[in-house]
Parts: sequence; structure tokens; C-alpha cells
Amino acid sequence: MPTHSTQTDMCADPDFQASVRSGVPAARLGSPREAAEALWWLASPQASYVVGNVLTLDGGWSLG
Repeated sequence: MPTHSTQTDMCADPDFQASVRSGVPAARLGSPREAAEALWWLASPQASYVVGNVLTLDGGWSLG
């Protein structure tokens, strides 16, 4: 996900980005907007019964 901390020469390298994407089942990097939407949902009444969980926003990378 593009953030201030990932704006380095290594992260800007197309080969590095392709390597990262190849390990993500969603086959793309997440966006800051997607992270904000997840946080917005967690703060909403729709998530009022969600307690003590970690919401992983990694496009499926942690699956495997």
C-alpha cells in the first residue's frame, strides 16, 4: 500500500512491486482509500458487534 514509509527507492522499483504483487492473491497493492474505508466501517454502527478482532488488510498475503 503506498504510504509515506513505502515511498523509497526500493518500493518504487517496478521489479520489487511485481515481486510483492506476485505474492498477493489479489494481485495488486491496496490503496490508502481501501484502508480508510475499512477503518470507517469499523467505526460505524454496522460493526458494533465486532470486538477484539484484528482486521487484516493485505489482499490475502497472510493466507499463504
